[in-house]
Amino acid sequence: MVFDKNAPSFQIFSPIRTKTMRVKQVGKIHRIVIVLNPLGVQQFYRNLDFTKHILRYNFFSEIEIQQIFCETDPNVIANLLDDFLLKRYKMYQQEIVSKSIACVFTNLTSFSVESLADDLNICRRHLNRTFKTHLGLSIKQFHCIALFRKAMEKKISTPFEVNWTSLAYDLNFSDQSHLNKVFKKFALVSPNEFFKKGTVLGNQGLFWHIHTF
Repeated sequence: MVFDKNAPSFQIFSPIRTKTMRVKQVGKIHRIVIVLNPLGVQQFYRNLDFTKHILRYNFFSEIEIQQIFCETDPNVIANLLDDFLLKRYKMYQQEIVSKSIACVFTNLTSFSVESLADDLNICRRHLNRTFKTHLGLSIKQFHCIALFRKAMEKKISTPFEVNWTSLAYDLNFSDQSHLNKVFKKFALVSPNEFFKKGTVLGNQGLFWHIHTF
């Protein structure tokens, strides 16, 4: 993204990702990020494929965007966004996906796709197909991402040096090597390398690697 003061707003939707997102910004950019829970965006917008990146869609009107970016107070901006989204709110329910998400987070270290499928009285293939249709990835991938984020949260919230071996066993990884493989899969580097140059921005658990060019 390159700064141009005369350019119109650029609105992007990014689905749940299985790899780190890399963004190159050139120049001064005023940016607002809205983080939604799984199935959150479906509560406000319909008839879009939320399993892929959406680059050409006005989630907010230009008038709404101007109102948002005229403000500098985060609380005022948050209230405006709440108002604009509430105008679009229409409850969307998907029982299989919702119950699956709840099961993953409730049983994070002991989750089993087979057990979940049995509890829902559906086959594993139908479970994965339904999950992928709505979120763009399998239930197993979602669970792996949830474990990865939990490892991040524990590291970020711990004021002293983390023992990666202990953390691996706390989260039911087979060993530290397994944890390292998960980090390399999602972040492309080892846990130590990942946290060495990163920083937390905001209060939604977003961890950024910011480089100057």
